[in-house]
Parts: sequence; C-alpha cells; structure tokens
Amino acid sequence: MAEPRRSRDVFPFFELPLEMRDMIYADSLQDVRGNLKCGGLKYKFSNMPRANLLLVSKQFGQEYKARARKTKKTLLLEDTHDTGNSHALKLPGPTAAYTTITLNISIHPHGPDQDLYYYMGWLLALTSLLPSCTSCTAFRLNIKMSHLDLANLQEMVGKLISKASRLCPVSFDAQVSGASRGHYADFRSGLEKDSVPMMKWSREKQALEPIPR
Repeated sequence: MAEPRRSRDVFPFFELPLEMRDMIYADSLQDVRGNLKCGGLKYKFSNMPRANLLLVSKQFGQEYKARARKTKKTLLLEDTHDTGNSHALKLPGPTAAYTTITLNISIHPHGPDQDLYYYMGWLLALTSLLPSCTSCTAFRLNIKMSHLDLANLQEMVGKLISKASRLCPVSFDAQVSGASRGHYADFRSGLEKDSVPMMKWSREKQALEPIPR
C-alpha cells in the first residue's frame, strides 16, 4: 500500500517577529534602471518593491509595500552623451516617492562650452519638475570634466550652477570633479577612477570654492 504523500515543508515566515520580517523586506527591495524616453539621460531609482514578491500572499504583499513606502528612495540621472529633448523630460516611476535626486553630467573635452549650454536645458527642465516630487528634500548636481577645461571655463560652470541653485525649490548641492587625462573614452567608462573632486558649491557665498586636498 502506497504511503500518503507528505505535504512539503513550509517555513513559518509569519511567526517571525515583525522587526525581522521588516529586515527581510528591506533586503529584497531593488534598484530599477532604464533610459528616459526623451533621450539623453539614463536613470536608476532605488529601493523599489519586486513585483513578483507582491504576489506571494496578501499579508506578505501588504507588509512588503508598507516597508517599501517607509524606505527612502533616490533617483540618479546620468547623461548618455546622446542628443535628447529636454522639453520632453518626464521623470520615471512614482515621483512623489523620491527623497533625493542626483544629476551626474560629464562635459565632453571637445566643445565643453557647447555642452554647458546643452546641460542648462536639462537643469531648467529638471528643476521645473521638482515640485511634483513632493517628498524630495535634496537635489545634487555632479559635474565631471577635464581639469584643463575647468580652469578655462570656471566662470561659465559657476553661472550654470548658480542658476540651478536659484531655480531649485529644495536643498541644493553641487560638486565639480576634474579628470586628469580628459580623453573622451575616460568619460564614457573610467571617469570615476580618473576624476578628482576639485570644487564645491558654497551656499553661503553662492560661488564655487576649491576643495582642499
């Protein structure tokens, strides 16, 4: 006579303390990446719930979503060196959830002044959308360029950052890094390894100041 089939062992997840379940929910949140439809920028936003885990059970989904709502979310925007339409800029995901937005731009060593005018369009478009990000409290701007270009274009870079600071409805911070080599390939791939923070924006003086080394 065949033995009856045993039901599979199921871990008693909901017998764990809520604090421990909360830690598990937090560890299972994910970063979401993609390219904006307007072109010119790619994005990454952090601490988003995984759709498949929302379907585990009703209680799991409710607790998981509750944890996701409590977790700070950051939106990172980076230029792709492709021509885009700043007038068509739309932020991805649940804009009301962002607490911090960071824009990383790198200035092409060939024609840097043209790049600065181009990125002013992105800054104007982005700052105009910040009021829709009702949880956002901080906007950060990181500019990377050849240290030689920075020496020649410091005044223009300062004007760009100053205008962004005036238009920004939330706390604003900016930093400029210089790449020692400054070749275009460095900006596409290894800029992080080749760049050194050189200047930061002073809220008090409303000007760029050197970063002590």
